[in-house]
Amino acid sequence: MNLLQKQISTLFCILLSCTSFAKMVEFKEDISAKQAPKKIVQVAEKAAALIGLEKNYEVIEPKKMAIDLVPLNKFIRYFVNPSTKNPLIIVNTEWFSQLPESQQTFLLGRSFLLAQASPTHFSTKIFILLASLFRILILLFVTWLLGKTILAGKKRWIRFLISLGILIAINIAFLNRLELQLKNKLDIRFAMQINEKIVQKTGDREAAIKALETLQRGVAQELKNDETFWTPYKTVFQDYADALKQKEN
Repeated sequence: MNLLQKQISTLFCILLSCTSFAKMVEFKEDISAKQAPKKIVQVAEKAAALIGLEKNYEVIEPKKMAIDLVPLNKFIRYFVNPSTKNPLIIVNTEWFSQLPESQQTFLLGRSFLLAQASPTHFSTKIFILLASLFRILILLFVTWLLGKTILAGKKRWIRFLISLGILIAINIAFLNRLELQLKNKLDIRFAMQINEKIVQKTGDREAAIKALETLQRGVAQELKNDETFWTPYKTVFQDYADALKQKEN
């Protein structure tokens, strides 16, 4: 490759990176939130570049009303903005600013990737599809089974309605709860994979562990005041931290 070809190739790579590089979208203040402070935005920009975030993103600070309505806003929260389709990270500045930058980077990085994967990642989509197929199989099997009973003389649509009622009863009795438990396990496993991926990017496992443990301490404190909301998070962040510790060993 001659000098000119190398220059063209380099220019092409630069242009490609410029077009794919994620940018922060300014948030227009409303009654519930406002644009995050500059210091947090700067850390967010570093985190987005570090993980190679592909989508534009928004980083905002919740107002008191939003914190009161959604307790998770007391720490750090992520989802996809339904209006812009951008990953949106909500950061409580009062809590977040107390963390070292290395821990902030980890939490922002994982939030970006988890938000980008929302609302359901690939493994969860497959699970939901399989669960739906399983219910259809139950419905068909029960309909067939009823055809072997005294209901065999009844019209097929009557047996189908009875089968549908039985399926609804099975869902209420245990199937819905079982599906939710399995889905939660898949979500936790996926989040652990994301945590490990961010650690590989930052090279700072200790900061990741401490950030998750800080989150867990915050949850433990909130549990004393609002057990109903925080019970699902009773050990989850500590479990994430422990998983990172095991990888370290």
